[in-house]
Amino acid sequence: MIESALPRVFVLLILIFFSFGYRSDKKTLGNARTEEGYEVTLDDVTEGKVTVDKIKNVQNVVIHNQEHYLINSYQFAMAPKDGQSFLMDGFGFKLLNNMKQHILNAKPGDLIVLAHVKAKGADGLPMTVRGASYIVVKE
Repeated sequence: MIESALPRVFVLLILIFFSFGYRSDKKTLGNARTEEGYEVTLDDVTEGKVTVDKIKNVQNVVIHNQEHYLINSYQFAMAPKDGQSFLMDGFGFKLLNNMKQHILNAKPGDLIVLAHVKAKGADGLPMTVRGASYIVVKE
């Protein structure tokens, strides 16, 4: 019983770790900078606890700030309470069909994570923004 739960626990720990993004005293990593103070969401759904009905309607990954940002890529992960975890790279701001299908099957207790959100800022320079995590709950 414990052996069957170990892979799920390991995947959840990895997903949670990566959902917080890269942190450093420096604001640059190579020629890309890491940005704080920006919020990444699925449409207008802020991270944290989210109901099944609300999460099933999401379509886009969004960076909230006063300026326009072009999302280049992100990692999407879903760890169901029961079942196999799912990890996929996304490109652009739209959720891919495979991601949407997993979200449509979301049940209370499932964990959804966006990580490594890479975008191009208004100044044209690449940046990495902290991701977001969601726990699906009942109404």
